[in-house]
Amino acid sequence: MSFRAERSPVEEWSELGSRDMDGKARGRANWERASQSLEPDIRDVSTPLDMTRSLLEDRRTLWVVAAVILLLFAIANLPWQLDDYDQAKQAFTSFQMIKEGRWFYQQTPHEHVATKPPLVGWISAGLFAMTRSWDVAWRLPSLLAAIAIAMLLFRAGTSAYGTVAGLFAFSAFGLNLLSPRLATLVRTDMPLALIIFLIGLLIWKKIREGTEWKPRDRIYIFALLTIAMLIKGPIVYAFLLPGIALFQWKCRRHDPSRTGNSVAVALWATRTPRTARRLQESMFICVDLRIN
Repeated sequence: MSFRAERSPVEEWSELGSRDMDGKARGRANWERASQSLEPDIRDVSTPLDMTRSLLEDRRTLWVVAAVILLLFAIANLPWQLDDYDQAKQAFTSFQMIKEGRWFYQQTPHEHVATKPPLVGWISAGLFAMTRSWDVAWRLPSLLAAIAIAMLLFRAGTSAYGTVAGLFAFSAFGLNLLSPRLATLVRTDMPLALIIFLIGLLIWKKIREGTEWKPRDRIYIFALLTIAMLIKGPIVYAFLLPGIALFQWKCRRHDPSRTGNSVAVALWATRTPRTARRLQESMFICVDLRIN
């Protein structure tokens, strides 16, 4: 007669629990094997970072991007005409210089006094004397200014942050919707943008290098501002006066005598357009009276 030792409820519950855990573990392992067998063979096809960098730093990439930008600059406004964007006003100034000898004052096609300074008109007149083509003479100044901005952007970006940064800056300027449109318009926008960019580039270099302003730098800024005034008039101060006023306001705490300088500059800049326009109108009236 044999007797079997009775087990306590705790031992029975632990045995059932271990069996349940073993079953779950086996089920989980079977599920993982089945899912692995159903997964497709996925390979990493992304381009390595070194390959991308080498492609961007390749000289041939720069030449391809430059060729595309130059092509867009050349064909963006084809067929060339003067009917929109006030191109006829700017074209008429150089036309009067050549045909009528009006080198210092001009008229619009509607016989109003031209309000823009004649520097770009002088350049177009000189180009016409060399090329004998009005299309080239009218559109080449803006095209050359756009190319100069693109080259300076690339050089500045490359010298400061490397070739890749310079290529990105170069592409951002040349491959947008506005730059190719303005590159061959008979307007003064792109030459003015070049002058403002040169001023900003000099200020950026001074801030980056931490060097002081020398007399040569001040003469350089004065010459650029004079050229900008002869391109489009006092509108260039709309880009400069906010910074000048902010600088004077910041320095007023340390030196209150500088406050008068900003007031004088602001008054001079606001009076200059009226004075220039009145002087131009008086010159036109005097010469017209002499002709008649």
